[in-house]
Amino acid sequence: MKWILLTSIVVSQMTLASTFIGNGGQTGDVELAVSLKQVRGAVERIETLKQEDPHKRYCVCPENYADHNLCEIIQKLTEDQKLYCDKFVLTQLQKLTRASQTTQFEWVQSTMVNQNKIGERVVDAVAQKEKKLIYIDQEKFVDLTQSKRMFLLTHELFHMDTFDGKNLDDEDPIGPFKYQYGIRDLLNAAAAGITLTSIDETVFQDYSKYLSQSRSTRRHWVSLMTASTPMQDERATRFKTSMDHGARFSYQYQFPNLFNFGLTLHLQNQSGEKSIFTSTRIKQKTSTKAVGITYRYFLFNNLDPFNHFWNTFVQFEILTERLDANFNMDDGYTNEDSSTSSTSPAARMSVYFPMKHDFWINTGVSFSDHKAYFQAFDYNLSSITKTAA
Repeated sequence: MKWILLTSIVVSQMTLASTFIGNGGQTGDVELAVSLKQVRGAVERIETLKQEDPHKRYCVCPENYADHNLCEIIQKLTEDQKLYCDKFVLTQLQKLTRASQTTQFEWVQSTMVNQNKIGERVVDAVAQKEKKLIYIDQEKFVDLTQSKRMFLLTHELFHMDTFDGKNLDDEDPIGPFKYQYGIRDLLNAAAAGITLTSIDETVFQDYSKYLSQSRSTRRHWVSLMTASTPMQDERATRFKTSMDHGARFSYQYQFPNLFNFGLTLHLQNQSGEKSIFTSTRIKQKTSTKAVGITYRYFLFNNLDPFNHFWNTFVQFEILTERLDANFNMDDGYTNEDSSTSSTSPAARMSVYFPMKHDFWINTGVSFSDHKAYFQAFDYNLSSITKTAA
């Protein structure tokens, strides 16, 4: 078997995943982790603001963001409701931080329906206080804007505690919110106020940069790299030609619910030429096609997802590879041509390092055992080892 070291740049695209584990390994995990950071950052900033200005209002629309869609929630409130909302925010700050640290999350891939006193209502998230668990519609959460993710998460986290000894159930009245679903309106207003304060105080933006990191959860992957199956002149004859031109294109599909497994396709072309006996020109070409299965092993599963290398992984590939080769000799008077093919099992082991905006660096080793015999010239080639960048 022949080994080849190679490095490539990989571009990945969209995917789908299943259950949230908490290590950033699935679709939406990074968005959720960022939203949690934004909630905690907002609480810390409001605690500071409370000391700097005891009379500061939070359930109001900041002047710079008066046209923000979350302001519509606050603008509907009466003055008494806004004041009550301010009191609620300041009272619940530490409870909100505690809930963000102790609550578990689980992704749901189907539409969620909440059964209430009036009937059924489609929801994006459901909190279960007794289980310290929040279910989130995975697809909808990922599609939301950053501010709406933080707003949704803050609302649900409020459900995980009490206020003035009262459970915070959406369907009940509370304070000046003297109607059914009064608590829901209070939680919406408080969540909107905290989110808008976070945006206005630039806390919100501090964590946005993490959303640009590359995701291992993408479903479709495309890569372009240098060629990785050069051929060797077994007898070191004068026909020996450097195959220094070529490229390898790869496509990979990751299964959405088995994100460690995938399918891959590799297409590669290589060529080289040289002169012998002054006027004789030799040309060699190879074309390789390979299909196979892939498996990933994540090296740093327990790292904080905000660590740049948290989703670095090793990928193993088992392939079936077909090599088609052509050898041509032309001395200006006659032209001889010979073609052959070879099929071989092949394998590849790679390490993928995340960059930014779904670009990755990939370096690894491959091996196969191709034999190419050109009968017209009694000439043999086989796979050789080579480093590629």
